[in-house]
This record gives sequence, C-alpha cells and structure tokens, in this order.
Amino acid sequence: MAACERAGARIRWFRARCPAGRSAGPTAQPEIVRHTEMSSRSWICFDCRKGIRREAAYSQEPSNDQVVSCPDCGGSCQYLGYKILVPPRRDVTAWEALRKDLYAAALAGQAERIQAGVRKRHEIERQITELETRPANPERTRLIRRLRRELEGA
Repeated sequence: MAACERAGARIRWFRARCPAGRSAGPTAQPEIVRHTEMSSRSWICFDCRKGIRREAAYSQEPSNDQVVSCPDCGGSCQYLGYKILVPPRRDVTAWEALRKDLYAAALAGQAERIQAGVRKRHEIERQITELETRPANPERTRLIRRLRRELEGA
C-alpha cells in the first residue's frame, strides 16, 4: 500500500470515529492527522548482545558516519536494518550465526561493488575504443578526454 493510500485510510478511519458533533475545538470538522513515514531501525552490540532501536524515515538508510553507541558498554553498534530480528540475549548460538551472516553479507556486498567498478571501467574503455575508430573532430576529442578522466577516477 502506498504512503498516500495509508494516509488516506488513516484520515477515513479518524473521520469515521470522530463525527463532526463530537470533535474537539471551535469548528465542527475533525482534525486531520498527518503521519510522517517513520520506522524503527535496529542497531546491535555484539559485545553485550543487546539490540537498540532508533527512529528513521522509511526512505532513509543510515549513513556510514552515523554512530550509535551501546548504552551498556559504550562501544559502537552495528546497523542491522528493520527486517532482521534481534535474537534473545541468552541465545549465544543465534548471536554467533547472526554475526557470521552479517559478515558474509558484507563480503558479498563488497564483491558486488568491486564487480560493478570493473564493469564500469570496461564500459568506459569500450566507449573510448569505439570513439577512437570514428573520424577525428573536436567533439570526439572532448568526449575521449572526458572518458579518460572518468576512467582514472573509476
């Protein structure tokens, strides 16, 4: 369900339960409640085996420089997301399995980023080769120079 539809459903629900005669305030119209799309995200401390929840917008992933400190040990917590369940504190094997899964996912993500970088380099090299086969003109020279600069940065 889209955000607009959810908001519309909340407004219809509110209007159905607060008829105009019982609404508070000087006007007879019910108040329209605006809901910001927020969600709780999980951060975990593997040393304490503790989960910490923080509010975040649905469309916003935490940045790499965002640090959440553990309230018990003061160490930095690792971002878990909002869909992965935090195991109970007493279940040591589940915490170890979670640590291994997160490590494997991080390695897989790193490998994907490396592959994407290699694909991008190959695509730029292909474009340069294709442009070099064309007749010389100022625009071609400018494009080749721009692609070579991009290749150095990739």
